[in-house]
Amino acid sequence: MFQKVKGTLRKLRTNSTKLPKKILGLLRFARANKILGTRDYCDKYDGKWTKVIPSQLINRPSPKFWGECSVDFDVLCESSFPEFGVVEMQNALLYGEHGKIISQEGFWLNDMSWFGKHENEFKKMPKFISRGIYLKGRVLSIASDFAVNGYGHFVTDCLSRLDLFYKAGYTLADVDYIFSPRPTKGNATVLFDMLKLPQHKLIWADDCRAIRAETLIATSFPGTRRNYPHWVTQFLQSQFIPVPAEQNRRLYVTRDGYKRNIINMDDINNILQKYSFEIYNPIDSINSHLDFSAATMVVGISGSALTGLAFCQTGTKVLELLSTDHVFPYYYSLSDAADLDYHCLVCKSEYQREQGSWGPSLSDIYVDPSVFEEAIKELIGTEAKVHLPKHAL
Repeated sequence: MFQKVKGTLRKLRTNSTKLPKKILGLLRFARANKILGTRDYCDKYDGKWTKVIPSQLINRPSPKFWGECSVDFDVLCESSFPEFGVVEMQNALLYGEHGKIISQEGFWLNDMSWFGKHENEFKKMPKFISRGIYLKGRVLSIASDFAVNGYGHFVTDCLSRLDLFYKAGYTLADVDYIFSPRPTKGNATVLFDMLKLPQHKLIWADDCRAIRAETLIATSFPGTRRNYPHWVTQFLQSQFIPVPAEQNRRLYVTRDGYKRNIINMDDINNILQKYSFEIYNPIDSINSHLDFSAATMVVGISGSALTGLAFCQTGTKVLELLSTDHVFPYYYSLSDAADLDYHCLVCKSEYQREQGSWGPSLSDIYVDPSVFEEAIKELIGTEAKVHLPKHAL
């Protein structure tokens, strides 16, 4: 079934530019020029909303900052989570690899995406959108923004949508297709395979420009952008860590091979070796979720390599090295969702972008060795008793 759908999509992409303009016009409609919340859509139009988790206020503990700099996470974080649930609607369009949901009336249901109430992405919608390949039957979408070739968003923003799907009373037998980003090689593939999703029902978002579902089943975005609720980590751990590992590792999560590294890494390496840390790259382990579960302490620069914090056990010590040019609350929020003991050292970036710049910073950072060691010593003094292997570094 998947190969048939994939072949149809490829054929349409190849031939669409050769079609006469009148015929091409019938295959397209004006871009979605309206935004509507999913629950409001269900109240006004032909949609069924199933409430799963009620809205709630967020009460996060204040982070412990080291050094002279700090960050106002309160400004960057939401004060509440919306109601979470599942929508079932007719003739909706799944647009692009991010799986944006556009109703048959032309509404973009923005609260189902990473952007949520932040509507700046709406301005990037193309002038015309394909009517899409029509799929008869019920299509479940677990697609999300930035999840194609993006490990962090794939794990937290896509896989956890299944929790809402199941809690709403659905089963995989209720759907004919599952629209999902293709997992990247390594740990993402291992996790995806553990979910036992029927292979013959999978349609990869990477291959699609637009799909119009006879019946679409889709879930709320699992949180708000850069903010994670407790149920996300609870679901991920219940699915992938049925038995918690013995905590006997201290991990320094490296970003080798990527931008945004430590300028004075030799100084930091000496401290890490002194306190029996492993220099750990999650890319090198297909079972990195188990490695994080075994950690009593995790240290690392802000970036998707820290997604494994979702699998850490309650109380695990976290020291995030936050760049002054890359200030986002992803891992403060994720640590709170997993009930971890979060600490933060704000480090000066080699270069500083203009305020409000979009996307990740590429600038390396300087880590003050004395402050770094002071933080490590205190965290070790309060961690649970662990038996570290002699080859830790």
